Amino acid sequence: MSKRKKRKQLPLPLYDELTNLDQSLFNEEGMWSTPDYIAENMVHTFRYYQRAALRFFHYSQVSQAFRYRNINHVLFHMATGSGKTDLMAGLILYLYKENGYQNFLFLVNTNGVLNKTIDNLTNKASEKYLYKPQIEIDGERIEIRQVQSFPKNQSKNTIYLKLATVQSVATDIYTQKENAMGEEDYAKHKVVILGDEAHHYSATTKSEKETEQSWESAISTILNAREDNLLLEFTATIDLDNKNIYEKYKDKVIYRYALDRFIQDKYSKNVKRIQSSNADIENMLNVVLLSEYRRRYALDQYGTYIKPVVMFKSQRIDASNEANEKFNEMIETLTADSLREFLARQEQITMEQDSETLAFAHQYYREHDDQLTEIVREMKREFAPTRIINANDTERTGLLEKGQYDALNSLESPTNLYRVIFAVAKLTEGWDVLNLYDIVRLSDDPKVKGTKATTMSEAQLIGRGARYYPFLLNGERSYKRRFEDDSKDSLILETIHYHTINEPQYLKNLVESLNEMNLPTGTDEKNPLLNVKVKRSFKQTDVWKYGKIYYK
Repeated sequence: MSKRKKRKQLPLPLYDELTNLDQSLFNEEGMWSTPDYIAENMVHTFRYYQRAALRFFHYSQVSQAFRYRNINHVLFHMATGSGKTDLMAGLILYLYKENGYQNFLFLVNTNGVLNKTIDNLTNKASEKYLYKPQIEIDGERIEIRQVQSFPKNQSKNTIYLKLATVQSVATDIYTQKENAMGEEDYAKHKVVILGDEAHHYSATTKSEKETEQSWESAISTILNAREDNLLLEFTATIDLDNKNIYEKYKDKVIYRYALDRFIQDKYSKNVKRIQSSNADIENMLNVVLLSEYRRRYALDQYGTYIKPVVMFKSQRIDASNEANEKFNEMIETLTADSLREFLARQEQITMEQDSETLAFAHQYYREHDDQLTEIVREMKREFAPTRIINANDTERTGLLEKGQYDALNSLESPTNLYRVIFAVAKLTEGWDVLNLYDIVRLSDDPKVKGTKATTMSEAQLIGRGARYYPFLLNGERSYKRRFEDDSKDSLILETIHYHTINEPQYLKNLVESLNEMNLPTGTDEKNPLLNVKVKRSFKQTDVWKYGKIYYK
């Protein structure tokens, strides 16, 4: 793991108070646990930190310590991939059952996240639907109904869910169009606002203020339309080092589960960097070899099929499209002989600090030299143009071909054959893919930059890609890592690799961005340097002074 400076934790009074209450012997709600009606109606079982987040919210609503404080606006600050949408789904059932809320407004910044959440919460046919097919509480069947407006006359046993972008809701509030929901509509029945990716609702630069203040004002208008309206915000990325944002949220953060804790708890893949001075085309071929090796290794060693996905990340659409064409040409012209030549060149320039995982892959192909013709034939099929998604559209132009949007959000499906994605700015938020194993930063473009802003975007993408892939092993799935970290199995099946250039200033910025996200990572090297602390007394021994260490 990379050596990271310990970041000073700013005090969060509400979270700190709830933490102390949770540990107190005098907490009258201390025996409260996640209700059966949540566990029985959801597909996924809550993890310990999701149970804790729900428990902390419960304390804020019913505990004597908060009885007269009207905690109606809170923020859940939880790591990318930790299951914030699962928590939202559970909170919807909790607030319906315990407090009689029937109206829920889900807000987000982008259509991509919106469409994903529609599947999560309303589409029973989706593989990512979070509830059981029939929701039942106290012997009564509950219907979740997606609506554009909350009805005046509300049916029994019904949860109304309006899912919209914050832009559209703000427009409706301010323009009062026909059939749009205005302030008075949010005052008729009590409403819970679920604000996803909440860091977008706080201005951080002067240019953002006018737009984001209008969003913030619209959300506040809805919250304040009734005394019993609630605002629950969720984010993995919030800049609490920004004084204004800290002042806004310091008394609202109700639960915190950081990315480094998420990785240490083994709920994610490990994250490793492969640093190279190769040109893009050589990195492309290397990642194809590694990706295919992952697939073959899982099949040969464990008899299980995985489909490792590769993303090629550029900074400009033109450069990404050009790289897509070069990739197609590389695959089309690849032969067994050209692959042998490439492997021979890589062997000649190999160094001790080169990637251990790539070395495993190269060795595999050398050992199967007599099968290279068949292996190349399979590569041509696996990485054909029909198995590549170019995601370089914008939501305004909608350039993705029909069906490709759904394909991007179902890459784990056995019927989904896509192996490669080319992208620029898209997919940094709201994109849930578990079998992403390699991200390649394309750098041949002369206009490419390694500034702090670009590396922060890359760090956020790596964080999303670190979600664990629960592949079958001995007939069972696990949602936590199963192998010893940095073992061969873990490096190949439980690690996401970020392939990047070996340029000092860029790497410095990238590591700083990763550290700001609390994302522990390290370089994938054959013999990485280890930091070992040695007792002062041991340094006085002959073993320390005169001994030798041998490694094989």
